[in-house]
Amino acid sequence: MFPLITPQELHDELHSNPDAIRLVDASYSLSPNGQPPEYMFLKGRIGNAVFFDIDDVADQNNPLPHMAPTPEQFSRQVGEMGISNHHKVVVYDQTGIIMAASRAWWMFRLFGHENVVVLNGGLPAWLSAGYGLNTDMPVAPTPENFTAIFNDRLYATMDQVEVAAENRNATIIDARPNARYLGLAPEPRPNMNAGHIPTSHSVPASLLIDSGTGGLLAREKLAALFAPLNLLPESPVITSCGSGVTACVDALALSVLGFDRVAVYDGSWSEWGQVTINKPFVKNSMAQ
Repeated sequence: MFPLITPQELHDELHSNPDAIRLVDASYSLSPNGQPPEYMFLKGRIGNAVFFDIDDVADQNNPLPHMAPTPEQFSRQVGEMGISNHHKVVVYDQTGIIMAASRAWWMFRLFGHENVVVLNGGLPAWLSAGYGLNTDMPVAPTPENFTAIFNDRLYATMDQVEVAAENRNATIIDARPNARYLGLAPEPRPNMNAGHIPTSHSVPASLLIDSGTGGLLAREKLAALFAPLNLLPESPVITSCGSGVTACVDALALSVLGFDRVAVYDGSWSEWGQVTINKPFVKNSMAQ
């Protein structure tokens, strides 16, 4: 299904069939006023949205940040949010689309739930369209049964990325800022190499965002940004970033363009770039 929904479309669906929809606030970054997203969620949300914390719905035994949980954990936590396999899930975030509605969208699909869309432009777009917020204290949802089925076609491991880099059997796309891709800017985490995965291409997630709306660019503009990669609809793609969040923005944009063979490298540079792991990397176009 098409992965985006507009504020008008969401407003209409909430009025015509509200019980069929589950709203999810997957905000991750601080609000413009510096408040944590959980606090802003309590202050106001769309309808009866639930809060989806990508650090909580994650593998707590993995030292890497917010790695995907097991299907069993995802089933339990999503069910506790009142979401079943029969619901249409609409994900949004408080700052637009990049932190981290796209990540939650990918996670639902990773665990077999294709009936999920992202509110294009997120909460700002909803408010700009003239729609209001629910400012009552959230009510605990009635638990539902959710059965997760892991879709390994959407998930890439470090070994699979290494094979793709060596054999070029998939196009690797790096969603980090170009300066980090080139190794010209320091990594935010300690003990990390600076540079990028060999043979990977830079398509920063920030370039895919319309600065005016906070949503994805129009389809023709997205197509122009990916055009240099000469991708075909059947082309296998792996997206990567710093820790698997903005890689999902690139995956979402590719889904808008009709590419469905897109996996996300969950560990991304937080795994590959570790000095102690010592994987090959390219800096300033020179292999290291």
